[in-house]
Amino acid sequence: MPAVLSYPGVYIEELPSGVRTITGVATSITAMVGRTRRGPLNRPVRVFSFGEFERVFGSLWDDAPLTFAALQYFQNGGSDLLVVRVALNAVPCTCTLVHDGAVTNLVLEAATSITGSSTADPGTWATQLQAEVDYDGAGGTTLAAPLFNLTLTNVATGARESYFNLSSDATSARHITQVLASSSMLARVVSGADTRPAETPAGAPVAFADPSIAPATADGDPVTANEVLTGGSLQANRAGIYALEHADLFNILCLPPYSPTADVAAADLANAYTYCTDRRAMLLIDPPAATDTVAEAQTFANALTRSANAALYFPRILAPNPLRENRVQAFAPCGAVAGILARTDASRGVWKTPAGLDATLNGTTGLAAKLTDLENGLLNPQGI
Repeated sequence: MPAVLSYPGVYIEELPSGVRTITGVATSITAMVGRTRRGPLNRPVRVFSFGEFERVFGSLWDDAPLTFAALQYFQNGGSDLLVVRVALNAVPCTCTLVHDGAVTNLVLEAATSITGSSTADPGTWATQLQAEVDYDGAGGTTLAAPLFNLTLTNVATGARESYFNLSSDATSARHITQVLASSSMLARVVSGADTRPAETPAGAPVAFADPSIAPATADGDPVTANEVLTGGSLQANRAGIYALEHADLFNILCLPPYSPTADVAAADLANAYTYCTDRRAMLLIDPPAATDTVAEAQTFANALTRSANAALYFPRILAPNPLRENRVQAFAPCGAVAGILARTDASRGVWKTPAGLDATLNGTTGLAAKLTDLENGLLNPQGI
């Protein structure tokens, strides 16, 4: 209305309403914590498709049940996944580029994330990386010191990064350490960035490898509860499940088996219950691989702590394994169940139970155990 009411008339003044619209929030963001072939350690990375998962964390890996859980999540309708990679004794691969007439060398380290404080990305995946240095300038000229060009290539995927007019001058805006830290999905500088590296001989790129280790050991050992759930310093270091402190929101937590032969034990889950309660999330619990009968499922359920923020799903699912000529094998169900939860939330809403004819399993051939109505009647009272 007019600022000064100086003449006759009808004046209208609009007053803000005390009613505020309720802003919707996501209800089906799923988090998974476990081993993968590559990716930043103890740092949640959000992916929206299995193709994006493969670009960051690598493809399916028989030694990493999480990779199959992620595939089954997206196959069953999931679309928003937070992945935390953990590792045990994994070793990052490095690349040393010799300097021209200098004592020190430029050392690069494999990395796949342009965000986060951890730069190392250990694993044998990095043995497919190569680095080349040249002094080629525009119009056939030669770059003057301290400038140089760097090309990084992933031979396995064809990914290629080219950086021109890099500098070994620490005061330059094109200093190699700063440029790679902010832009590269393949490498970071470890040391020797303040001396110009020599040109790489034509056709002889330098491979990433650590000569002090056997390549097969770079992927590390199978992880344990100590890296995922129960390690004494996990919470202080924001590692394992506590790496999700770096994420604003997640609704479902999946903890796939540590390895093909090591399940998440009932005794390991105490921290997961507490953390899911604090974050208002739901924990999906997988039955051990040896759980084949209703009686065994009941025994495992009795060993668990009752929690309003946890759910146990039995039996395991049967699905083809693309790494083994699509032969059918049993998998932990958490990934597929999380996908169904997400699909139901998106199509019907959070008030619809993820059950019934709409809750079909995609990408599976069946269940690892055939249950009768009487057997279901024994499981339902226990909330299984």
